[in-house]
Amino acid sequence: MNIERELQVLELISNFENISQRKIAHSLGFSLGLTNQILKKLIKKGYVKIKYLNRKKLQYILTPKGFVEKLKKSYSYATRVISEFTNYSNKLSQYIISEYEKGNKNFTVKCNSEIISLVKFIFHSINFPDIKYKIIETKEEPIIITNGNKKYIKEIIL
Repeated sequence: MNIERELQVLELISNFENISQRKIAHSLGFSLGLTNQILKKLIKKGYVKIKYLNRKKLQYILTPKGFVEKLKKSYSYATRVISEFTNYSNKLSQYIISEYEKGNKNFTVKCNSEIISLVKFIFHSINFPDIKYKIIETKEEPIIITNGNKKYIKEIIL
């Protein structure tokens, strides 16, 4: 996502006064060429300006316009993530409820630490008194197991 990459670069520039292009690339895991391309785009849009400290060293400075853009991009990113979280929660809840209505009351969820909070939130919000669940942290593909049947979480939410 271009917007996310631009936001990441804008955040680094605003947080670190003398950050180099190479350090930006390294910090974000971008190639130097991609970082250069993003910076040129941000400079052209007027979000970032360059201040030459000497012949070999320069400083990237976030402009007021860049600061406003960073806020807009941050807001846009946050609302998109919240929307995705809500969508994923609803789909996973619907799946669990449909399995419960089929008589399945015991669930085992194998997932990574990033999804555990979402899964706990869903089971607490469903709040059926006789539903039981166990969460097992794993690095493998997240799955829900009920009555011996395995279902990949990405199949449910996508």
